Amino acid sequence: MNKNLVKFVDYENIFNNALEIRKKIFPAKLCVVIKSNAYGHGLEKVVKKIESIVDYFAVNNVKEGLLARNLTQKPILILGALDASTISICMEKNLELSVFCKKDVLKIVKKVKKYDKICNIHIKVDSGMHRLGVDNCCEFYEMLKIIDKFDRIKLKGVFTHIGSGQGKRTTQQLLKFR
Repeated sequence: MNKNLVKFVDYENIFNNALEIRKKIFPAKLCVVIKSNAYGHGLEKVVKKIESIVDYFAVNNVKEGLLARNLTQKPILILGALDASTISICMEKNLELSVFCKKDVLKIVKKVKKYDKICNIHIKVDSGMHRLGVDNCCEFYEMLKIIDKFDRIKLKGVFTHIGSGQGKRTTQQLLKFR
């Protein structure tokens, strides 16, 4: 291993890149993924640098979500798999959860019945990456019906993971998502 390795991060470039993306997608919301210590760029420095121009942050798990919550009051989405034991912490700290199947929604239902808090969720659709996400319309609509029955569960969004920015596979994924 090379002990003389040095990493230089230009936070001004990170800000300018985020600003350019913001301009291109406006009026859509900008969610910046800062998992894994902002991909090694430094969670605290990245959040502080771009907080003023983003709408959302996304992290992999609750531990990262709590670190980010100490830095910002912006919405924070947990992208990773749902851990039933941390749902109440997420509600308390206003961390938004990703759900991938009907079973995930039912885990949240159990928790919101016990707490007088709102649980904000986003449904992940598997549009072709074959990792996590609901992959059939029937289950998707069943999830919506369950969510609709509980005023303490708020559906904040629906998202997918596109494998590439272009090409036939991307077109197929976007069609499935829609």
